Amino acid sequence: MINWLKNNPSVPFIVILIVLASGCADVRYYMQTVRGQLDVVSRRQDIVEMLEDESLPQTMRERLNLVLAVRSFAVASMQLPESGSYKTYADLERDYAVQNLFAAPEFSTRLRSWCYPVVGCATYRGYFNADMLLETASKLRQQGYDIYTGWVAAYSTLGWFDDPILNTVMGWPEYQLVGLILHELAHHRLYIEDDTVFNESFASAVEQSGIALWYSAQEQQDQVRMYLERKNSRKLVIEIIMRIRDELAELYQQELAIDDMRQAKSRLMQKAKDRYAQLGDQVTSSSGFNRWFAGELNNAKLGSVAAYNSYVDAFLSILAAHEHDYAKFYLHVEALGKLNQSDRKASMEKRGRRD
Repeated sequence: MINWLKNNPSVPFIVILIVLASGCADVRYYMQTVRGQLDVVSRRQDIVEMLEDESLPQTMRERLNLVLAVRSFAVASMQLPESGSYKTYADLERDYAVQNLFAAPEFSTRLRSWCYPVVGCATYRGYFNADMLLETASKLRQQGYDIYTGWVAAYSTLGWFDDPILNTVMGWPEYQLVGLILHELAHHRLYIEDDTVFNESFASAVEQSGIALWYSAQEQQDQVRMYLERKNSRKLVIEIIMRIRDELAELYQQELAIDDMRQAKSRLMQKAKDRYAQLGDQVTSSSGFNRWFAGELNNAKLGSVAAYNSYVDAFLSILAAHEHDYAKFYLHVEALGKLNQSDRKASMEKRGRRD
């Protein structure tokens, strides 16, 4: 491993420290992470230079101009950090950036956590190497975990690298692309070690509020309408997921034989699917969850959605309390981040958070 790092001087010093600090058990995982990130970095192209190319397709030109404009707006109007991120573009020659692995015990709604040097713990693990992902997932299944793996179109390196905008998201509806940039820049603004729910909910809240602010400034009510339709549809779906997790948590506290527990769990998973179907085609088609519900449901899959949404309403209420003054909002959130995790959780629960 040391020789490989010596032969790759472009690896940032912090990444070397992460790999060396990880211990032998995790060396393979961190090595695939380093290789995957280096591949992304090596593919970056300066967006301004790309726009100077007269042969650049018009659709791509419009999207790249949008990326630069949203990035500038986020810095100027939302107090998000100025950095080198989203000034470059990278074509990964695939439809996803990385695959995330989620795991939860068979009879628990709590996601398994993995801890990393520097950035702390998170309730998912990202893989560039598909074979390693399958190997890890198989081992966890043998240990009795529910497993969910999902393709991720983009991710944030939390400021360790200047993140490029990826080909994986350029075909998204415009408002989703805008939201992605705001979401990932929010991670650059604030990241609390060992609290995935807090971090992802914060970024999702910044995304939601920022989309509305951006399109109000652009006077593009059609995009606002489409965004609100999707947001409202997804909110209905997320409520179903949260409700079923509450019911599962109550079930898992009961003293039942294993076979009886599994049957009851299966019935609740089917109930979630039935509730989703009852929303109707208009809602389900705009929510983006059709394929998600078509597959198997389990504790890990349900938990993967909860990690991104549990505190969103609480954060939005804090922002509203500060009359959408982002500077004051961030100071408030930073203060929450300095609390110990139990106190932080209690504070968020007072504002309506659901597990």
